[in-house]
Amino acid sequence: MCTACRSSNYCDVDCQKAHRKHHKYQCQQDAHAIREAMKDILLATKYHHKKEKNDDSDCDDDDDDELFQPIPPEDDCPICTLPLPIDECASIYMACCGNSICGGCFQENVRATRERGLDPCCAFCREPGPSSDEECVILLKKRMEMNDIFAINMASQWYRFGKHGLPEDPQMAFDLCLRAAKMGNSAAGSRAAMHYKDGKIVPTDMAMAADYLQKAVKKGNIIARHIIGADKWNKCNYRLGSRHWLLAAAAGCTDSLKQIATCYKLKLVTKKEYSVALASYGNVHKDEWSIERERRAAARK
Repeated sequence: MCTACRSSNYCDVDCQKAHRKHHKYQCQQDAHAIREAMKDILLATKYHHKKEKNDDSDCDDDDDDELFQPIPPEDDCPICTLPLPIDECASIYMACCGNSICGGCFQENVRATRERGLDPCCAFCREPGPSSDEECVILLKKRMEMNDIFAINMASQWYRFGKHGLPEDPQMAFDLCLRAAKMGNSAAGSRAAMHYKDGKIVPTDMAMAADYLQKAVKKGNIIARHIIGADKWNKCNYRLGSRHWLLAAAAGCTDSLKQIATCYKLKLVTKKEYSVALASYGNVHKDEWSIERERRAAARK
């Protein structure tokens, strides 16, 4: 996929070079439109409701420009080259090669191999799939030994819910989550923040929670941004909360879009802010849609 306009798909690098001259003009137009849309959100939310600014200490975040940069697009699925789904559960981590592929490609690969009477294999590297929970754990641990942050984050989830024969161990899950977060995994950072907030596994530490949330936001995690928006809203800092939600909604967060709809009804965001966020939200989900992913989602219901 073209990383500038996010609207054209190519077979490979050679294909992109061959067709670049035909795509260049439209690419520049689309990329400019994307930049202008995000500029509208950033500028409008930065200066909107200035008169409502209160003396809360959270307002220090309002001047942190790094915290309010546009959220980068998701990585592409290496099979279909469409952006990976925003929903983390809709992607599959392959411990054999360390790639994450969308659930649609995973399901389609399973269907195709079964129809041909072949043994299950990875859709990317074609490595035979694990035949037992023990093999799954062995593959994941090999990736963890390579300091693969996605493998470490996945292991955290397995220990949290007791998957693939591993014991349900909340403390081990938290330790692995914290390790992945410190290595730069934004999803792990968001979860680590929630652990510090709820105090069920480790003592409650709101300062650590805020720190990990902000680090996750700066790495582009929209769930963390939605949570920060909710925190600001609950502390009556409506201007700052809506600003976080606008950016998260523009990046495809459904929960943030619902909150922005409420903010618009309460006249806390302008019509232009709401319309730009809504249009961007629609484009994000349009770009990541495929019939295979639709079938996968229907099968999971």
